[in-house]
Amino acid sequence: MARNRFLLLRNALKVVFDEDVTPEEKASDRLWKVRPLITAVRKGCKLQEKTQNLSVDEMIIPFQGICGMKQYCPGKPNPVGLKTFVLATPEGLVCDFDIYQGNTTYPDFQDTNFGLSEKAVLSLTKDLVPGHIIYCDRYFTSEKLVLALEEKGLKCTGTLMKNRVPRSARSVMTDDKEMKKKPRGSWKIVVNKAKKLVLTKWVDSKPVTFLSNVHADQTIDECQRWSKTQRKYISVPRPEVVKLYNRNMGGVDMADRMLSYCPYRYRTKKWTQRVMSHCIDLAISNSWILYRQDKKNEGADPKSILQLRYFKMEIAEAIIDANIDTDSSLDEPENREEGHHENQDEQHLHFRRRCVPAPIPSAAQRYRKAGHLPEVSEVQRKCRLPGCKMKTKIICTSCKIHLCLTHERSCYKLFHVPRQ
Repeated sequence: MARNRFLLLRNALKVVFDEDVTPEEKASDRLWKVRPLITAVRKGCKLQEKTQNLSVDEMIIPFQGICGMKQYCPGKPNPVGLKTFVLATPEGLVCDFDIYQGNTTYPDFQDTNFGLSEKAVLSLTKDLVPGHIIYCDRYFTSEKLVLALEEKGLKCTGTLMKNRVPRSARSVMTDDKEMKKKPRGSWKIVVNKAKKLVLTKWVDSKPVTFLSNVHADQTIDECQRWSKTQRKYISVPRPEVVKLYNRNMGGVDMADRMLSYCPYRYRTKKWTQRVMSHCIDLAISNSWILYRQDKKNEGADPKSILQLRYFKMEIAEAIIDANIDTDSSLDEPENREEGHHENQDEQHLHFRRRCVPAPIPSAAQRYRKAGHLPEVSEVQRKCRLPGCKMKTKIICTSCKIHLCLTHERSCYKLFHVPRQ
C-alpha cells in the first residue's frame, strides 16, 4: 500500500456512522464519535481478574489540538490533553476508565452532593464486590468518599489535603508547623472510633496526612531515606499506612509508563484519532501484562518473554497474516502485473542508489507451503537468507525478497523450510 493511500484511509477512520446517532445522544455524550470503541475496550477491562488492592488516579491522553474537553494537569508527563480517571491494579493492569467530558461525565451522580473526584471513584468502583481496598491520592480522598465506600463494603486509604481534614480532628491533630520541628519519621495518629476512621500525619521531607478506614497504628517499620546533612541513607520510622500506600498506589503510573513505550501516536488535528490510538495501546498493554503473568506462572525463562515492542509486532503480523489469501498468488494474472510494477520500482530505486530491502515475512507466511513461486526479476539484489552473501535475481512472489536458486546452492528452499 502506498503511503498517501495509507494516510488517506487513516484520516478517514471512523467507528460509528453519524446517521445512526440521534441528536439527543450527541447532546448528552460529547464522546459519541468514539463511544463504540471506548465501550468495547472498557468491557474487556472490566472482565479482567482484579486484585484486592486497587488504585484510582488520573491519566492524560496527550493532545495539543482544538478540543473542548482538553484539560491541563500539572505534574503529568504529558500535562495537556484529555483527562482520564483510571482504576488499575498495582501491576499496571487497567480495570476501568472514564474520559472526562465536563458536566455530562457522570449523569448518574447529577443529583448528589459529591464532587467530581468523588464521583470518579464511586463510578469506577460501582461494579466491585465487597472486600477491595481502594488507594487514592490527595485529589480524590475525603471523609465523605471513605464513608460512601464503606457502605458498599469497600475500604479506602489515601493522602489528604489540609482543607479536607475532618473538623472533629482539627483541634486534636498537630498542625504542620509543629510537625516540621519534630525529627524526621515522627508521626501523629488520631482515631475516630464512631466512624472507624484513622488520621495519620507523618513527617518525611515534609508532613503528609493520610486518611484510612483499614490501616491503623499497630505496625511500625523502618525505611531508608537520603539525608542531605549526613550525606547518606538513614533509617526512618514509618507507619504501616505509608508502607502499603507506596506499595499499591503506583498502578496507574505504571500503566501510563507502559503506554509511553512505542505508542501508536501520530501527528493529527483530530482528537478522535488520538482517543482511538490510546484505546488500541491500552488494550495491547493489558494483553502484554496478562501474557507476561502467564509466562511467569508457567516458569518460563525471563529472557524468552517478549518485550512490549516485539509483542506489538507479533500482533500486527498475526493480523496481516490472517488477511492473506494463500492461493491468490497462484492463478491471478493481476499479481504478476503487480510484481512487474514492483520490479520496475526496484529498478528505479537501484538507479537512484537507494537500496530499500524488503522486510522479512512473518513465520506464518514464510513457512506456508502454498504460494511461494520463484520469479526472475530485472534487479540483482543480495540474498536475504541469513549467512548468505551472494547476489541473485530470483525473487519469491509471495515473500517479495531475493533468494539464491542455483544448482550449487538453494537458499530458496532453506528459507521456506523450518529448521528442526
